[in-house]
Amino acid sequence: SSTVMKEGWMVHYTSKDTLRKRHYWRLDSKCITLFQNDTGSRYYKEIPLSEILSLEPVKTSALIPNGANPHCFEITTANVVYYVGENVVNPSSPSPNNSVLTSGVGADVARMWEIAIQHALMPVIPKGSSVGTGTNLHSESASFLTSPKLIMCLPLA
Repeated sequence: SSTVMKEGWMVHYTSKDTLRKRHYWRLDSKCITLFQNDTGSRYYKEIPLSEILSLEPVKTSALIPNGANPHCFEITTANVVYYVGENVVNPSSPSPNNSVLTSGVGADVARMWEIAIQHALMPVIPKGSSVGTGTNLHSESASFLTSPKLIMCLPLA
């Protein structure tokens, strides 16, 4: 079992099903699990981090259901694209029982998820390594590690 890095409500739809769904998302070091609710163990879908090909901001040409608000970012796997979040264009005042965090809607909530997933996708630097401890970083002494849409510049050992 992995340590939970982030959890909370989020909305999404996919390239295969344009109906926007709301699930309780749990991100750990291995996958994103979309649960039916925030207390049970029944889940709707697991997205292994190893299957994520890209994590990108919203594209203007993306599939947006007719009359719906745009999504906030996209998770692409080999089989499906997840359109995540809902950027509410004309927000109505939420009811007292429906905060932004429990609704899973809004650009700020989606941005927090996008950042958390980016961090989870970054390569792990072993403890005790000398990476990043040097003060002199020249382009000729740097190597590049890439992960989907993430680039880190590291000094050569």
